[in-house]
Amino acid sequence: MGPAGSAVVRTRPFDEGKSACDTAAVSEGDVSVGSVGSLGTESRRSVGTAFQRFLGLRWKAVNDVNDGVAGAIAVEMDIAEGLRGPAGFLEGGVVSTLVDVAGASAIATAAGVAMVATEHISLSFLAPGRVGPVRATGVPLRIGKQAGVAEVKVVDTGKDNRLMAIALVTVRVLSSSGSSNSA
Repeated sequence: MGPAGSAVVRTRPFDEGKSACDTAAVSEGDVSVGSVGSLGTESRRSVGTAFQRFLGLRWKAVNDVNDGVAGAIAVEMDIAEGLRGPAGFLEGGVVSTLVDVAGASAIATAAGVAMVATEHISLSFLAPGRVGPVRATGVPLRIGKQAGVAEVKVVDTGKDNRLMAIALVTVRVLSSSGSSNSA
């Protein structure tokens, strides 16, 4: 666990860019998040924890520049039947996880580190996830020596990119050993 009981995100490659739920070949836009220079040099590898692979998360670099800030990361997933709630929509906890991963990945990539720990998430749900795939795009807003903040927007791409949620994610930048950066 990271500061204040938050989860530590360790980004690492797995199985040649395939998720546990997706055996299709990885497209050229898929990226490895968490190692310095990973967006250009390791574009055929994906990352994630066992839970993230179970959800079938896929990372993609966002090519456009957002308000002069480069480094946006999109994390996508399909809506599997087991992830739907009683009303048939994507569970809110899954959306929260997607927000956490997209925000942390954007900061880890922009900061050039392999590990970050989520400290705070402010999340507003706007519409349910109905069709999928669902995409969360994290955009770094501020990166300091020890912490970073990202804005994350979640859309249902199968429902005309309907905006499902918006969030701010604050993360602590960690060194590779898991302790706080002192630089």
